[in-house]
Amino acid sequence: MSSPKITVLMPVYNCEKYLNEAIDSILNQTFKDFEFLIINDGSIDKSLEIIKKYKDNRIKIINNEKNLGIVKTLNRGLKLASGKYIARMDADDISMPERFEKQIEFLEKNTDIVLVGTAFNVINENGKLIEKRILPTSPEEIKKKLIKANILCHPSVMFIKKICSQIGLYDENWQYVEDYDFYFRVANKFKMANLKQVLFSWRVNMSGTCTTRTKIQKEKALKLQLRAISDRQYSSFYYYLIIRSFIINIIPYFLRKFIKKYILK
Repeated sequence: MSSPKITVLMPVYNCEKYLNEAIDSILNQTFKDFEFLIINDGSIDKSLEIIKKYKDNRIKIINNEKNLGIVKTLNRGLKLASGKYIARMDADDISMPERFEKQIEFLEKNTDIVLVGTAFNVINENGKLIEKRILPTSPEEIKKKLIKANILCHPSVMFIKKICSQIGLYDENWQYVEDYDFYFRVANKFKMANLKQVLFSWRVNMSGTCTTRTKIQKEKALKLQLRAISDRQYSSFYYYLIIRSFIINIIPYFLRKFIKKYILK
């Protein structure tokens, strides 16, 4: 039996509330030639029970006996993947029906590009639209702006699996920004793009934020940006822009507003 065109990688950790919607959005893709690796990362809710109810033969259930975290879980999936392309997916998000079809079409038409994300909707816990995000689309624009911010939506991306033999898997040292690190390594050797079509819905939790995690993400993102400059991926001119941006971001919003209104007026 021939290998599937795509391997879908979806880690799951305590996502019982949205899991059916996420799985259904993958099974309802117009492009059908894929295997669906659902990796239960030690969930203690009913996630595994929900997954087991599906009888689609494209689904392969992998169960971590204990919670390993997203980076180790993704790497486990990559090692088991048999598809030419890897499609990321998160267990509380939604892929539009034509997502895979459009991404495959783009990658096979633009053979110099190895990874493609999409524009996306931001939705709340109830699926209500908060905003639409259109990202930079061209490889040149993405490479230029990547040093300032992570401008690809990780669970929307599809990439050619064989690039991992050249750049490696996700790096466990960069937990919380493992995708940003991965993109820098891809950009150092290859080209990336985003589709302008909205083909994904990314769910955010509006009820609260994990300030500790956000702080760690910002600090690690800064380290990645400085590393990229140190490795000569970018001009040393960006040192100033990055440090300036970091300082602005760590200033509380009310204080930034005060400075803008009364000091920088």
